[in-house]
Amino acid sequence: MTREDILGKTLSLSKPVRREASGQQPEPPQLLTQALGPLDFEHNPGFLVSRIGRRMAAEMDRRMRDHGVTAAQAAVMSRLWMQDGLTQSQLQEQVGVDASTLTGLLQRMTRQGLVRRRRDASDGRVLRVLLTPHGRDLRPQLTPEADGLNSLLFRNFSSGERAIFIEFLHRALRNLETEEIHMEEDSDPA
Repeated sequence: MTREDILGKTLSLSKPVRREASGQQPEPPQLLTQALGPLDFEHNPGFLVSRIGRRMAAEMDRRMRDHGVTAAQAAVMSRLWMQDGLTQSQLQEQVGVDASTLTGLLQRMTRQGLVRRRRDASDGRVLRVLLTPHGRDLRPQLTPEADGLNSLLFRNFSSGERAIFIEFLHRALRNLETEEIHMEEDSDPA
């Protein structure tokens, strides 16, 4: 059975839209709002989001390495540029990595002179992470790199489409996080 049989019409696959010789863009491909099956990766949202994420991460890492840091280090610094002195657990949550990954990351960043860690004054068990002057000085170099990558991702998107896309991603993430919480509550023996 072909796609045409399933849908009763011809679908174009979502390949990059190329400009015609006249300089005008051809009509965009028809959108398929539902995958034709679990292995229809061309229209599977999880696969597409993962593919975008891998490409964005690889390109961000390439851009950051030109400045002597990794994308993961830049992610930590971006959180600290917004609020210096976060705890390691706050950074772990905001950056989205596990504790051992963050610990190794912070050890390397400390050796590079990007951050320093100190015990919290009111609770000695808590470690706070602070930017060094070198870590703060990288902001004007790294921010345009991240902005440039986001501009590439959103090329040919209107500002409204960009806002809707980001809202949809947040909504989907909340759905998955809510489900994860429910699954943890259901498996809790207490």
